[in-house]
Amino acid sequence: GIGNEEIQNAMTTRLVKARGEEFVARLTPAQSRDSCDALAKEIYSQVVNVLVRKMNKRMQPSHLGEDTDQVKDEKSDEKNIGSISLLDLFGFETFEKNSFEQLCINYANEHLQNRYVLDNFQSVKDEYELEGIDIDFDCSTINNSEILNLVEGRMGLISIMNEECTRPRGNSTSFVYKAKMIHKDSDYLVSKKLHRPWEFGVRHFAGVVTYDATDFVERNTDQLPLDLLECATKCTNSLVSTQFDALLVERQCLMKNTRRKQGAMSTTICSKFRKRLAGLIEHISATKTRYVRCIKPNENRKPRVTDHMVTMRQLGSAGIVTAINMSKNIFPNQLPYDVVWDRFHCLSQTDIDTQLEYKEKTTLLLADLFKNSERFVKGQYTTPYVCGKNKVFFRSGALTKLELDRLPIRSDHMSNLSNSVKTVVHRRKFLVMKRAVIKLQAVYRFHVAQRDYKEKVKASAIVYCWMKRLLMRTKRRKLRENKAGIKIQSTW
Repeated sequence: GIGNEEIQNAMTTRLVKARGEEFVARLTPAQSRDSCDALAKEIYSQVVNVLVRKMNKRMQPSHLGEDTDQVKDEKSDEKNIGSISLLDLFGFETFEKNSFEQLCINYANEHLQNRYVLDNFQSVKDEYELEGIDIDFDCSTINNSEILNLVEGRMGLISIMNEECTRPRGNSTSFVYKAKMIHKDSDYLVSKKLHRPWEFGVRHFAGVVTYDATDFVERNTDQLPLDLLECATKCTNSLVSTQFDALLVERQCLMKNTRRKQGAMSTTICSKFRKRLAGLIEHISATKTRYVRCIKPNENRKPRVTDHMVTMRQLGSAGIVTAINMSKNIFPNQLPYDVVWDRFHCLSQTDIDTQLEYKEKTTLLLADLFKNSERFVKGQYTTPYVCGKNKVFFRSGALTKLELDRLPIRSDHMSNLSNSVKTVVHRRKFLVMKRAVIKLQAVYRFHVAQRDYKEKVKASAIVYCWMKRLLMRTKRRKLRENKAGIKIQSTW
């Protein structure tokens, strides 16, 4: 921490230098409160910056370190490393009293809306022009470049506000007066007779927002005084002291290397915010962006309740309604010529020379498929499709019709293919089962034959023994008869 006396003196007094002399000026309670708030904001900002740096360092690839040799190759390594970044932002804000914060938030949303228009509408229009297709849609109705020029142009609101911050007696009323005089012919700066001297309106993309510029100049110069900055460097907390040491060195270098007016302008909140926002937009421009629109169903944050007026207002502010209207007037689907031919040539009953170029035979194919499908719109006949230089552009419902017509044919082909595959699979199973049955039959027949053979051998042995017994009995009887005859002869 810091000693009570030191922090008290830093918040209640200022060291003023005038004509080579220094003297201490006491601050009013309101000024002291502003100093305390400025210090708290700066501490919070520095802690968040440290956390963001540490998280990014933890999540970066392990081979990217902080050594000088590795820093040299960082750009080349980043080209080979993919990353996914999430940007979470509030939408346009408008309240009963819109202050400096609302202007900054709406300014950032205007930039993101401009990026959204370039990514989703202007790029589509440029593609159509490149393909040689005329579309009946004016992108100027959704282009907010004039609003950005009003805010950040050469004589925009930010420049006028920064100039008021450098004037000795600059105030918010003078800022509003100058802005209305310089941009009196602008359609986007709203000046009403009922506005008070410190009020002005801006016609944002989402609607008109009236700002109360009472404290704009003070908020814009809301930088930490040098006395408080030097006091914070004496903090015993290493995190706070390290960050404020770097901040003090940066402030001293800025005061030394720039003129007074330029230095004051470059340290204003708007200037810093514009610089960081420009870096963010540059980073977004170099990436492949996907937009996720979050719609708040009701103002009271109740579950399962949808306020249609609130929802439609958000859809209009987000540009979704404009995108839907644009998709109705232009071509929501597009396919290259080779893809169209490969997918839909099966629908045509006309013989088309396959030796032609893809563009020629695809044109003939579509003319046959969409025969008698022209519609009379705005005094002229329009076809459901338009052929460009490299692609075919389909109006709403045209590609769906082709896909629905292709579905039965594809189903038949898939059924035939499925039957053929099933035939092959079942035939293979049948052949396997046939070989198994033949082998099983052979084994069974072997065992049956072996059993019969053994029985036959056994029977043959029995018959042989019985025959041999008969022969031996006959032989024995003859021997007895011979013996008896010999005995009788010897007696006689």
